[in-house]
Amino acid sequence: MKPAGGATLLDFRFAAVEGWKIERATLLLHLAGGKMPRAVRVSAAVEPARARRLAVRDYGEGWMEIVVPPELLQARRGVTVRGARIHARETVKYAPYLMVEGSR
Repeated sequence: MKPAGGATLLDFRFAAVEGWKIERATLLLHLAGGKMPRAVRVSAAVEPARARRLAVRDYGEGWMEIVVPPELLQARRGVTVRGARIHARETVKYAPYLMVEGSR
């Protein structure tokens, strides 16, 4: 995807969690090149919001785990990520994942 200095838009389908109160969200992204960052900048994709610097946990084999504050997902759209080159969803094997936990 984009070089480390650019922004990558990650848009997800939220139909399965429509009406949920999201309590926890975790991004799993696969590094497409470069070193594993210690942190990335994440912001809501739809609403102009200040990006937040979030810690990256090395999940192994090039995967990184990022815990995303639920308020960044309130618009039920995606997020933008800056600070890492990641694989696109078209790679299938290394497609980005967003896992959410919550309740109705």
